[in-house]
Amino acid sequence: MVEDIRSSFIERVNTLEWMDEETRAATLRKANNMRVNIAFPQLILTQGGVEQYYQGVSLFYYSFFY
Repeated sequence: MVEDIRSSFIERVNTLEWMDEETRAATLRKANNMRVNIAFPQLILTQGGVEQYYQGVSLFYYSFFY
């Protein structure tokens, strides 16, 4: 899916009339150099890993995490 998005983006960038060649080249370099990192950390797979990771966190009713 990510490769399809990248491919569509590159195709679109190549058809943009308003973008100058220098910007287009930089944009395409960035698109081609993007790394795909879709996964989750090992702690999620370890029983008690999430609890251990967050054991020192205190939540309060006025915080964004409550």
